[in-house]
Amino acid sequence: MGIVASGESAADTLSPVGGAREAEASRRRRDLLQSMLLALAYWGAWLLAYPVSSESWYLPAGLRFTALWLAPARRWPWLFAADALALTSLHLERGQFEHWGAFALATVTAWWSHAIAIRVMRRGDIYAAPESPARMAATLGAMALAALLNAGVQCTSAVLDGSVPVLEWGDRWALRLIGNYTGILVVAPLAFQFVPARAGGAARRRMWAELALTLCIGFGLLLALRSWDAAIASYFSVIALAPMLFMAFRHGWQGAAWALAAISLGFQLARGSTSLPASPEAWQLFVALAGSVALVLGASIVSLRRVNAALLERNWQQKEINARLATQAATLRDLSQRLVRAREDEQRRLAHELHDELGQSVTALGTGISLMARGSDDPDMLDALQAQRELVHGIQASLREVLQGLRPALLDRFGLEAALREGPIRSLLDSAGVAYELRLSGPLASLGPDAASAAYRICQETATNCVRHARARRFDVQIDVAPVWGGDLEVHLRLQDDGIGFDRALLDDDSRGGLRGIRDRILALAGEHRCETGVLGTRHTVWFVDRQARSVEPGDPDALRSS
Repeated sequence: MGIVASGESAADTLSPVGGAREAEASRRRRDLLQSMLLALAYWGAWLLAYPVSSESWYLPAGLRFTALWLAPARRWPWLFAADALALTSLHLERGQFEHWGAFALATVTAWWSHAIAIRVMRRGDIYAAPESPARMAATLGAMALAALLNAGVQCTSAVLDGSVPVLEWGDRWALRLIGNYTGILVVAPLAFQFVPARAGGAARRRMWAELALTLCIGFGLLLALRSWDAAIASYFSVIALAPMLFMAFRHGWQGAAWALAAISLGFQLARGSTSLPASPEAWQLFVALAGSVALVLGASIVSLRRVNAALLERNWQQKEINARLATQAATLRDLSQRLVRAREDEQRRLAHELHDELGQSVTALGTGISLMARGSDDPDMLDALQAQRELVHGIQASLREVLQGLRPALLDRFGLEAALREGPIRSLLDSAGVAYELRLSGPLASLGPDAASAAYRICQETATNCVRHARARRFDVQIDVAPVWGGDLEVHLRLQDDGIGFDRALLDDDSRGGLRGIRDRILALAGEHRCETGVLGTRHTVWFVDRQARSVEPGDPDALRSS
């Protein structure tokens, strides 16, 4: 039986359920050990803090608040036991255990006054190390609430055990309120910096060095001025406030917390000294109020720095994105320019082939018909040949129109100005009865082939739209070319008719080939296009920079023609 039980136990231990139970038991033992060590550490810290405390500088309140704030709720009973043990040992040592009821009430209610304040703040999702002004203000509110409740509990307990008269309850309550709040304000922000670690060792050492230097300068200045004039003691508050503000600006709320603790400790060590112009309680109240302001200010600075760092990071990311977009846009423009150039080259090649092949064939056909007409006397045959000759003439006229639409010969032979003044655009407008006015300025002959082709095609597209759709009586073209830095040429085109306009929704409609062609060419040149249409007509404004402009010799006839 024993062997079987042992085997069953071993099998149970090796099973998944047994392994989970063992892991859970190990976790509980580890958690119990951590809770005991935390309680022991809290008890030792409490015993060390109490002897150096006073009613106006009560460090155990800060220790209690910090322990409850940082520790999870499951460890609170251990902390309560350590707190009660510390208070009990202290009262036993002093022989003040006669009023055990008041003592028990004070021990329990003082502890739970802090717990209630922290529970209230945790419901608002406020935890340690507040990095924003709102969270710091909420944390200070929790500190004030805990100090308020704890001071009331302490004074009520003192009245119950007879150590404080009932009539002095208000005065003692105010004094205890200052002491509890100052103790919490001194201890808690310092602890927040280490749990979890907020700054590296080098940054913390630099902060401490600046704090020591600031305090040395401040107190040295104070001593020097006091030896010169005793009335200077009224300026203690200003000199005490300066280090806190300086450290808040330099190191945020962390620096303000260290300055606050150092100054408060200095005033506590100076208790009973005649060098202070006011009571220690009054100075601790001033330090508490000024320290609260410095902590909020430091939290604001930390928040602003974090926002600034996030903005800088976002700006760097935006710069990288913009750089990538600019590279992609340049690639797309280059691709679009190559496509436009390839289309122009293909149209030029097709025009040449049609002219050389089909044009010569049609010319040969017309010549043959003429020869046949000369050798025939038959009237019917002559009538038929005449009809064929007229048909050939029509084919030649259509072929010329097609060739001019594909690539005007004037543009390649004589340049942009000649193509605009005497080319197919004028013929189209004249045949439609539209008045045509052309105004040119600047070195048009210096434009590169891509820019010249783009300017001509844009004018051709707008003139075609004017004739086909606008019912216009006038069409004006103005082209201004001006040199810019680096040898490039800036080109402005203004094209306007007095027609009936068109629907504005068609501006974004890519199905309109004319507007799409204009946009493609402007995109290829990284230019801008604005179209305004209405009942008074349509106006196109185009701007781009020609970066392939060619230099023109002084004797170049093209330069003289376009100037």
